[in-house]
Amino acid sequence: MHGNRVIIFFLLIFFSISSHNLLGAQNAFLPGEQLEYKAYYHLGFLWIPAASIKLSVLPNENAKYITLQAIGQSFKRYDPFFKVRENYISTVNAKTLAPVLATRKATEGSYQVDDRAVFNQDSGMIDYHIIRNSGGNSIGKEKIKGSCFDILTAAYYFRTFNFSGMNIGERFVINTFTDGKIYPISIQYIGNEMCTDNEDRSYSCSKFRVSTIKGKVFSGKDDILIWVTNDAARIPIRATSKILVGEVNVVLTSATGVR
Repeated sequence: MHGNRVIIFFLLIFFSISSHNLLGAQNAFLPGEQLEYKAYYHLGFLWIPAASIKLSVLPNENAKYITLQAIGQSFKRYDPFFKVRENYISTVNAKTLAPVLATRKATEGSYQVDDRAVFNQDSGMIDYHIIRNSGGNSIGKEKIKGSCFDILTAAYYFRTFNFSGMNIGERFVINTFTDGKIYPISIQYIGNEMCTDNEDRSYSCSKFRVSTIKGKVFSGKDDILIWVTNDAARIPIRATSKILVGEVNVVLTSATGVR
């Protein structure tokens, strides 16, 4: 099970919502923000702390852009069994959050991958290059279908929307670029609900149900549930889902530099 990658996927879900929900200007976060999470793996009667995730908004040497980073790693005591290290970095337009460059370097047990995608917004094409130590490298182009973001940028783009304009039960189908392909993902707004973080602090949140992609981790039948704060920062507090073996629960542990 590529556990840490699943955990990051929960936090990096892209929600493409109709234009009446746009805030008009990006005001949910600024460089200096850092969110940290702990992930728990549920097997049988046990909830096992399995990994940590850190999401950061960083300044870029070019003021036109900002840099987004997600770092995930399994706890070291599990490394002898299955070591996971994930590092996502995206360069995006500071105003529109349109992605320019997205990279991912990862170790999952004996498997290693180096993924690079260049988004050409003018031509509407994504040029990608994926190098795998197991072979089967991928080099190609993908046509952008409407609005399309890499999976990391998408999570931050989602935070610029106004949830108050959504109707309970409203569904959306969106396109997310990952692993050299664009995947349609369905999202449903469930409503408002109180949710607690890892320290049992309570937040008023909007709750969403997100479809999954069938593969090595997900069956394609179970959804991800995500809770996002109803304040101006729109911080993901918790995400949970069943996977092919067990269940994963991701919970916020700390938030600094929040706008």
